[in-house]
Amino acid sequence: MIICGVMTGTSLDGIDIAICEFNFFQNKFKFELIWHGHFCFFYELRDLLLEIISKKHIDLRTLSQLNIAYTNEIAIAIEDAKGKSGISNIEAVGLHGQTLWHNPEKEAFSGQSVASTFQLGSGAHLATILNTKVVYDYRTSDISLGGQGAPLVPFFDYHFLKSMNENVIALNIGGISNITFLPKNCSADEVIAFDCGPGNCLIDICAQKLFGVDYDDNGHLASQGGIIPEIFDKLTTINFIRQKPPKSTGKELFNISLIEKFFGKYSKYDIIRTVTEFTVYAIAENVILYADPVSKIVVSGGGAKNSFLLSSLKRQIEGSKITIIDEIGIPSSAKEAIAFAFLAYCRLLGIATNLPSVTGASEAISLGVIAGN
Repeated sequence: MIICGVMTGTSLDGIDIAICEFNFFQNKFKFELIWHGHFCFFYELRDLLLEIISKKHIDLRTLSQLNIAYTNEIAIAIEDAKGKSGISNIEAVGLHGQTLWHNPEKEAFSGQSVASTFQLGSGAHLATILNTKVVYDYRTSDISLGGQGAPLVPFFDYHFLKSMNENVIALNIGGISNITFLPKNCSADEVIAFDCGPGNCLIDICAQKLFGVDYDDNGHLASQGGIIPEIFDKLTTINFIRQKPPKSTGKELFNISLIEKFFGKYSKYDIIRTVTEFTVYAIAENVILYADPVSKIVVSGGGAKNSFLLSSLKRQIEGSKITIIDEIGIPSSAKEAIAFAFLAYCRLLGIATNLPSVTGASEAISLGVIAGN
């Protein structure tokens, strides 16, 4: 089955698309990555998304219009991908959507106890204009069963990255950082996975607000600064960092409000260095507390391109072997799009795709809503 996976992450750096062929043979999943690519958002849409996520406020008209505008950009990117790849017979699309809100812990709301998540993107609209099946809204069902609704990529990690001979940690450094711990020769219910804290999100904020660039290319800016104890010590007291899994987070917690009060008070190079070291600290602390430092750490996501961050991580996690996922044949920039294509494939087959040991859900279920015929 040929599936197109689509991912837009918390970093808002654009649309990642992966076109894959999946098979299930001799009780084992296999996939071939046929094509992958990255497409930028139109600036108007990206600016609006950044504004909405930072302010956490949107009126109904804007939300409704934005949902379709975002979906239209996804459709344009998919059609472009089909043309560039020469693949026209895509059987389904796996659409993660753009997370605008993620609150898996129940809280009092309108006289009820409610947990919720919201990913922008209309599966029905996309299925109609592309004339194909679309699998979307992956997280809601898991939250309905008491789970965190995240992370979901560990199902892919378990089937394609686990080893018979050594512990493996799949570390994704996107906007948020998360790990999947795969003890050697583990079963599905032995997988541990969770969000660690910030990935690129705070670093990107510093790059954009203090230096006028989208991101810190290879950690060059951070490498010129020093650590500011006042900021570092304050950030490390955030309870989420040491919270026991299952746990998930997003820009609801790790956003500009944590650091903007320091802008102008300290050297901008010192601020971005401090934020980078805090990001490394959050990852390392979680590996040490809830996984095993003596593991093969396979890094994916935009942070895999930040050599300064990775060199700091190597110093913090002694005994580990850090490798980039590209070195084992999976492009780092395509991994999450491949994973959601895989989740869509499994949904169409009715295969359960959440891991209750990871999300905390009461049972395993095939995640996602199917739109289209």
